[in-house]
Amino acid sequence: MLTRPLGNVMVFIPPLASTETELDAMTDILAKSIIDVTGCDGTPQNVNTK
Repeated sequence: MLTRPLGNVMVFIPPLASTETELDAMTDILAKSIIDVTGCDGTPQNVNTK
């Protein structure tokens, strides 16, 4: 699995022969890694409600 950060976007490049189970595992690992590094779980922070 390759990843490439582009600003605030993470490009996910899995092997072409990946199974659905492998893709699920890769995305779970990627999400956990992002949470571990940033400390953010994806919930919106400081949202302007105006």
